Amino acid sequence: MEFQKVFQTQDVPERAHTSCAYYRTAADGIFPMHCHSHYELSFIASGTRYEICEGKNHLVGAGGLFFIPPFAFHANKNVTPVDVMVIQFSPNLLYGNSSEMGRFTLTRPKGESLLITPSKSVREILLKILDFCLALKPFSTANEFHRNSLILELLSLLIDTGELTISDSTNVSTRMPELDAVINHILSHPDTRTDMKQAAKLANMSYYAFSRMFKEAIGVNFSDYCNIIRVRLAEELLITTSLSVSEIAEKTGIGTQSYFSRLFKQQSGISPTEYRARFGLDAVNKKQSEISFIKL
Repeated sequence: MEFQKVFQTQDVPERAHTSCAYYRTAADGIFPMHCHSHYELSFIASGTRYEICEGKNHLVGAGGLFFIPPFAFHANKNVTPVDVMVIQFSPNLLYGNSSEMGRFTLTRPKGESLLITPSKSVREILLKILDFCLALKPFSTANEFHRNSLILELLSLLIDTGELTISDSTNVSTRMPELDAVINHILSHPDTRTDMKQAAKLANMSYYAFSRMFKEAIGVNFSDYCNIIRVRLAEELLITTSLSVSEIAEKTGIGTQSYFSRLFKQQSGISPTEYRARFGLDAVNKKQSEISFIKL
């Protein structure tokens, strides 16, 4: 995954606590499956695209705001040309502004989609952040402070309006960045099995400490999580390539096609063939034609 090898390693909100950037992407734009230890908010300024997160596909149009929690596998695929602002912030931003946040995380209300329809007040602060991004201000302490304050104002509004909630968490949040190295390695070598001994070494931890911390931070054991990663990567390949199901099984290191199909349906709820028919290139092209026809 090129994103894992290049882009993600260059953008580390843990160091500065926040980042925001504006992107203009073409109708065939695809951002590959990835995962990181910081929060992300994507605000679609114009256009339409699929936001793919934790095995679910969300069609997001102009004005939509999409919330991605830490360690959620996500990707996106454009239906039309898209202008998007991406806001990222680390858990450290929250901890530095509230002594209690070390025990909590930000989540969407139970049962709610990750897609947010911003209120007028939320939209106003989003547009202020967008203006800040478009100004391309040089790095300075004052500019960093301004950016952080705008993002904190946005989060406060999202909490006040009930779009985000503060939830109890068993996450070992101070170790989250160390898990990035493990997840990046798995995503960069999907066809190679990574055992827990190797993973513990990548996280610079003992085998037993890593096993305990990983389950506490992620919620599932390491081997099950590796299978989740492989299924998420398979979903991406089904959507963005014409590779056969057996070729995808081989590329994701899952094994035989029969085991791959069984594991895929267990994680995604439908078979690989059904998933491709619903969300693959042909389905997206059809949706793009429908949107173009409506505009005419």
